[in-house]
Formats: sequence, C-alpha cells, structure tokens
Amino acid sequence: MTDATPPAGATDLGPVLSDLAFAQAHDHALVEMAEAAEARGEVVPDRAAATFVTWAVRAVGARRVVELGAGAGALTWWLAGAVGDGGEVHACTDPSSAGRLEATLRRSGRFGRVTLHLDGSPLAGASPDHLADVPGDLDAVVVGTVTVELLGAWSTVVERLRPGGVLLVGGVLAEGAPTGRHAEVVREALEDPELWTSVVPLGGGWLAGLKARSDLTGAATDELW
Repeated sequence: MTDATPPAGATDLGPVLSDLAFAQAHDHALVEMAEAAEARGEVVPDRAAATFVTWAVRAVGARRVVELGAGAGALTWWLAGAVGDGGEVHACTDPSSAGRLEATLRRSGRFGRVTLHLDGSPLAGASPDHLADVPGDLDAVVVGTVTVELLGAWSTVVERLRPGGVLLVGGVLAEGAPTGRHAEVVREALEDPELWTSVVPLGGGWLAGLKARSDLTGAATDELW
C-alpha cells in the first residue's frame, strides 16, 4: 500500500474545492440544514463532497433515490436537486427532525421531490430495513454514516439497486485509513462482484459503488489496513 501522505509543498485542496462548490449554491435553506445537523452532532458533508454526491447521482440518471439516516437533511437538499423535476428522494429520518426538514425544503421549493420515512430509533433512518418502504428497483442509495445495520444488510442494499445504479457511503476515511466497521464496508464493496468501487477523499471520504460487473476478477484486500 502506498503512502497517502502528500508530498512536501503540496497544497491542501479541500478548502479550495469547498469554496468552488460554495459558489454554486446560495440557498439559505442549505445553511439552515447544515446548522441544524451540526447542532445535533451529525456529520455535515462539506460542499465539495455534497457536489460529488450530486454529480454521481446525476451521472447514473437517478430518479428514485433512498437516503438512509438523513437526520436534519444536510444532504437531502442536494439529492432533491440531483433527481430533478419528477424525481423521488425517499429520506429516512427521525420525528424530531422531520418538521424542520420539511419546512426548510418547502422554502427552497424542493420538498415536492422528497418523501420522509420516520423512525424513532437512536440510529433513526440509518437501518437498511427502510428500503422495504420503497418498492421496486432503486437508482441510488445514499448513506451518510456507516452503521452496523448497513454491514448486516449489505447484500440486500446491493440487490435493491438496478443495474447501473450507484451506492454512496460517507465517512469511510473520517479517521484516516479505514478501521473497524469503516474498513469492513470498504472491503465489502471492493470484494462485491456486483460493484465497481472507488473511494473519493472528499468530506471524510465517500465510497462510490457502481452496480456494473467489471472485467476485474475481484479485489485482494488482505493487505489493506
């Protein structure tokens, strides 16, 4: 495994990329959602990472998206924009966040594309059990935080994606090289023959798995981390 340390004199592009993304989004509703998420102790995706997620969703032509663990909706605004008019975002969140999330999305004109699915558990909305609430194949599944439940239902999540759909999981590099359940989910994705997987080092690291068989024979992960 190569050393990920930037070479001497290299510039940290994170703030630069976030500034570029910020220039594309001026909706005050987005600021409100980020503030609400931060107040709840949730991970707030930086705008460069959110722009990448939006790009990935649009790149596969996604019209039906499930967001597991939406919380205060820091990413929901972006997904509602990505699916466009007539698209569907099924955001799984908790009752304490739902009212403010709906009101904020309404002010931005994006709530018409969003259906909220409520769960009162401590990991509200983060369980893949909520996939059962949305029938049919899915174009994209977005998970902002890796949970034990996600690992336990990995095959179910991948199965629900249509061919050419995308799975996006955030925070896999939040502590540097993946450890614990973050390492497990990266290994699951790399070794899954149904997914063509990469990890993008933005906003704590986003895993992107395209449901498309590659010509690779399978990843060798024994030497990782």
